[in-house]
Amino acid sequence: MKAIDVTGARFGRLVAIRRDPDQNGRHTKWLCQCDCGSVSSVYFDALRKGASTSCGCLRTEMIVARSLTHGHKVGYRASRTLKSYQHAKSRCFNPNDEKYPVYGGRGISMCKRWVDSFEEFLADMGECPAGLTLDRIDVNGDYEPRNCRWTTPQVQVRNKTNNVFVTHAGETMILKDFADRMGVGYKALHARVKYRGQTPHEAAAALRRP
Repeated sequence: MKAIDVTGARFGRLVAIRRDPDQNGRHTKWLCQCDCGSVSSVYFDALRKGASTSCGCLRTEMIVARSLTHGHKVGYRASRTLKSYQHAKSRCFNPNDEKYPVYGGRGISMCKRWVDSFEEFLADMGECPAGLTLDRIDVNGDYEPRNCRWTTPQVQVRNKTNNVFVTHAGETMILKDFADRMGVGYKALHARVKYRGQTPHEAAAALRRP
C-alpha cells in the first residue's frame, strides 16, 4: 500500500513537516511543528484519529486553566478581587480571623449568593479597580450587592465604627481629619489618644510642641 503523504496537513495545533526518518517499528511517525514552535515526532495513527493535536502544550494549558478561578487565581497567587472576597468572607465566618470579633462576632454576615459563589460576587461587583478596596456603605450591614462598593482607603477609614470624632472650631470631624487640620501625624496622634489617654487636643498640642 502506498504511504499516505500528509506533508503540510494540519492536525489541531500540529502541522506535518515530513516523515520521521529515525522512527523504529512498523507504525509510521511524522515530524510535526506545533503552533507553539516546538517540533515533535508523532504517530500517524494518533494524528489521523485526533488523539494527538499538540506537542503537549494544549494539555499543559488545560491543566493551568483548571487551576484558575475565572482568571483570578493561579497556583497560590490570587488576584486583588479574589483576595478582597476571601478576606471579607473570612472576617464573617472564620472565628480564627483576627478581625472576626468586629465582623462575624457582632453579627456581620455575607449574603448567600456571594457565600456560595465567587463568580456571583464578581458578576455583581466587577474587578477591583487599582488602588481601591471593598467597603460596606452601612458599617452595620452585611456584605451584599446593595451595601458594597469599591472605594479608596481614605474613604473607607472615614466609614469605620471605631472612628474617634473630634469637635474643633465648631466643626465635628474624625481624628484623621483633625490630624490633617492640626498638621500632625495621624498615627502618632491616634497612639497618644488610644494608649496614653490624652484628649485629641492634648495629643495634638504635645506633638506640635518644639
